[in-house]
Amino acid sequence: MKIYEARALTAQENAAKKRELQAEYLNLKLQRTTGQVEKPSRFREIRRAIARLETARAEQLRGVVPATKNKSKK
Repeated sequence: MKIYEARALTAQENAAKKRELQAEYLNLKLQRTTGQVEKPSRFREIRRAIARLETARAEQLRGVVPATKNKSKK
């Protein structure tokens, strides 16, 4: 999940996605204890996605408008 995707979510969608990712992370941790993890890199992806969701939520609560990158070609 990219930060712009997280910023586009509503508060309810953000909370639901965060719960979904936390549940997936818990399942991965259980798989790790039994030695059945297929993609260990998924741990990092999930942690970062949760952090992005929390960042987007904090920005929404504070009313911060993040700067957008100018993608025009020169």
